[in-house]
Amino acid sequence: MRLPDAKRSRLVVIGASSFQPGSGLPELPLVANNCRALTAALTDPVTGGFSAQHCETILDPETLIECGAAVHRAATSATDVLMIYYAGHGIVDAEGRLHLSISTTHRELLGYSTIDYDILRKTIMASQARTKIVLLDCCFSGRAVRAMAGESHVMNAVADVRGAYVLTSTTPNETARAIGANNYTAFTGDLLHFLIHGLPGGPELLALPALYDRLVDAARADGRPRPQQLQTNSVDSLALVRNRHDLGSLPEAWLAPDPENDSLTGRSPSREPVPWWESGFRLGPLKTSLIVLEGDGQHAIKKQNVHISVERRDVELPPEIAGWRAEIEAEQNANRDAGRLFRWNGPNYAISNFVISRLGIEEEPVIYINLQNSDYYTFLATQQLDRTMADGSTPRTKYIHSSDVWNLPPFMCSSFGLNVAVVTADEQLIFSRRSSIVGSSPGLWNSSANEALSRTLDAMGRSSPNLHEVARRGVAEELSIEPHEHRIELLAFHIDAATCQWGASFVAFLSHLTAEELVERISRGAPDKWEHEELDFTPFAPESVISYLLRDDRINQWAASAPGLFYMSLIRRFGKIRVERALTKVLADLGG
Repeated sequence: MRLPDAKRSRLVVIGASSFQPGSGLPELPLVANNCRALTAALTDPVTGGFSAQHCETILDPETLIECGAAVHRAATSATDVLMIYYAGHGIVDAEGRLHLSISTTHRELLGYSTIDYDILRKTIMASQARTKIVLLDCCFSGRAVRAMAGESHVMNAVADVRGAYVLTSTTPNETARAIGANNYTAFTGDLLHFLIHGLPGGPELLALPALYDRLVDAARADGRPRPQQLQTNSVDSLALVRNRHDLGSLPEAWLAPDPENDSLTGRSPSREPVPWWESGFRLGPLKTSLIVLEGDGQHAIKKQNVHISVERRDVELPPEIAGWRAEIEAEQNANRDAGRLFRWNGPNYAISNFVISRLGIEEEPVIYINLQNSDYYTFLATQQLDRTMADGSTPRTKYIHSSDVWNLPPFMCSSFGLNVAVVTADEQLIFSRRSSIVGSSPGLWNSSANEALSRTLDAMGRSSPNLHEVARRGVAEELSIEPHEHRIELLAFHIDAATCQWGASFVAFLSHLTAEELVERISRGAPDKWEHEELDFTPFAPESVISYLLRDDRINQWAASAPGLFYMSLIRRFGKIRVERALTKVLADLGG
């Protein structure tokens, strides 16, 4: 049993609650509550199987294209789970086909003003998602089971729709009850009860097939139509949420509307997909520009699953940026010749390709990275992200915002850094405020140690660098910790969307050095001791670390990669549920 891969899964929640005068359709005010609560339950950070970042919730769409665009975006981008939920009026035309209403639907113009379920079905089934899930809470929704299975008998057709699961509130010829308990429609209210409160004595993970019998029992006891389902064997192993019974019900704050920013109460621009460079890491009020590409701390990424190859050629710069690089080189040479502080042009690498795949039945992440030759002056030139170019654009608008994270030009990716969180033997987490003279994040609080890939230091007779060895080098040079004195694990790969700098996140657990012993050792000298302006420590426990990250004198002083790294390090040691509980408590204390 597993939850969806949140990064590769997509959720679309559509509700039709109000209709235009003369439509011939009664209002369904409880549908808005359905959509809000279901979205909250499925994207809850502790128990939900989906990410809020990859969920679109649309209430009372005015046009068919609004719904179609959301479903199309989800269907074409989902590779693990695609889930579509609809609540509203289901209407059957003269030919027996199911139509789903929107706010501008008219009974006399079904073909022109409704979502044709047959078209919706074809879009869903064309998706490359491993599993497709459709939940319908509307009259005659059982016809969706027939449509998904085709004209032949349902059980004979299951094999032809592999990976599909359809759950409906009614049989093909019955109407659904709109009024249910707890301000939800009857069918969705039953489903939400199990998602929000959990199943006593149930499994750790709740899958829809396992919930189906409970939904049937609830409908029978209430005298309602029997829900219908169509499933394939592959769906049995997929859960939507963790069982909340032993965790306590979802807090009401998750389910209540947010009057300041409620995408369910108007034509909100928040319905549009968030550009990739704006979907940074969040920790309560703390937001950074870090985009986590793979890994969440729950499992270490195995060394043997990271494959790096080097293309023996230099990155190609556009002529204008090549001119900027020449300016930098001339300036630094002049500083050197005059005896002033200058920046050395160290040879480094640029990312030319980054691919994430999966391995085996456990779906272990496998990473393929292609590198090209670059150097520090190229990095400095391309970091002038907001410098105006001859055509009026900037490198940020021309090369970053016009692309997606997987197709950035190599010359714009001339940096790959490794960030390491170090935990001492006496369970103290190390924080570093970077020196004002370092090239990356000067003056900001950052991870315990940082190191950039170097062509001179990290090739060393190998065909390509080894990230674990680079991380160990950084810990040794900055903190004077030898490789045999710690266990190091790779937690994630990321990109800083604000600077277009790539990186990897590691955690290192020291075997015997305490915080006091480490400080004493560093005082006797470390090769790159000067990169730290200040070191600080806090107990390596969820509430302590989260409180430290959100301190008034820290919250706006973090390098982009640091909060995400420390959060994932906590997940690695304590598990996601405990860390998220601690986050909830810390945020409640701050709010109180």
